[in-house]
This record gives sequence, structure tokens and C-alpha cells, in this order.
Amino acid sequence: MSDPADPEVPGPAGTTDGPAAESIIDVLTGDHRDIEQLLDIATSVGRRDTETRILQRLVSEIVRHFVAEEQYLYPIVRERLEGGAAIAEAGFDDHRSTERTLRIIERRTSTDDEIRSALAVLSEQFRGHVRAQEDELFDQIVALLPEQDLRRLGDEVLGAEQVSPTRPRAMIAESASLNKMTTLVEGFVDRLRDVFTGSGGRSGA
Repeated sequence: MSDPADPEVPGPAGTTDGPAAESIIDVLTGDHRDIEQLLDIATSVGRRDTETRILQRLVSEIVRHFVAEEQYLYPIVRERLEGGAAIAEAGFDDHRSTERTLRIIERRTSTDDEIRSALAVLSEQFRGHVRAQEDELFDQIVALLPEQDLRRLGDEVLGAEQVSPTRPRAMIAESASLNKMTTLVEGFVDRLRDVFTGSGGRSGA
């Protein structure tokens, strides 16, 4: 990072420069690191000095990451792990709670103090999300699935992130098929809105 006053924003979460396919664990862990970097930038410089594009990127990357988990990680957790239904339900609750915080950050009418407070809450929420997955859950998935399946799911995750919404969602469906349908529609609407507002301007809601 060259200059704290003009921080470099990480590229879209889940992207890869190498030709080899990444596993679902590689992609989601990479997302975690990218989003943590964005959180560090956003919380260190303060609202008035934070470029709007950093907050926009932070919101959109978290939503994309959550969509990918809901469609490809949690179905496996629910179906294949002992106690997986409860783990998946807790994951969806985590996503809903975090996206409520994202709405405050994304809302045009939020004050600087509200955004600073929301960023502090978001930092705690997301780091808890990372601990819950990386301390144990990801190891269980790696032990459960062959490498070929892990890499196939990595490709699926990257594809889901490309078409997902860029703003907090109106509905978070726990059924993978319904989730794919609703996020495809919301993602299309969000990308159209981003084009007309200059790439993800904060909403007035």
C-alpha cells in the first residue's frame, strides 16, 4: 500500500491471476483476506476521509462473498456434516445480521457517526465470521470432499460472485435454488443501477 491518504483498494474478492483452479476453501479464504484489508482501510481513516469507493467495494464484496457461501458452502455443510443444519442456520443468521449493518453504511442518509459506529460493529461481525469458518469448518470440508470437488466448487463460487447483488439484499433465501434465483434478479438490478449511478453509489433508502 503506497500512501495511507490514498489507499489502494484490493481487487474484487475471489479473483485469481493463476491458471490453476482454486478450491472453494482457497477462494473463500482469499475473500476473507481481501475484505479484512478493506475493513482495515475503512476503519483507519475515518468517514470523511474515506473515499466512497472503498465503502462501496466493502459492501459489495461482503454481499458477493455471502451469496457464494449460501449457494455452495452451506448446502454441503447442511447435508454432509454432523450438526450441519444448525451450523448452516447460524451462518444464515450471521449473514442477515451483517447485511443489516451494511445497510447503515450504504444508506445516503447515515451520518458520519452512524457510519463509524457501523464500521466498528461490522469489523467485529466479519472477524467473528472468519474465525467460525477458518478455525474448524473449513478443515471439515477439506476432509470431507475430494480435491476435484473442492476445485469444481471453487469455480462455482467465483461464478456466483460475478453475478451476485452488490448491495444488501431484500431477501436471503436458505434454499440454494431459490437463493440463486433471487440473487440473479437482484444482481441484475444492482448492476444496472451501478451503471447509471457511477458504480455502486449509496442508496437513499
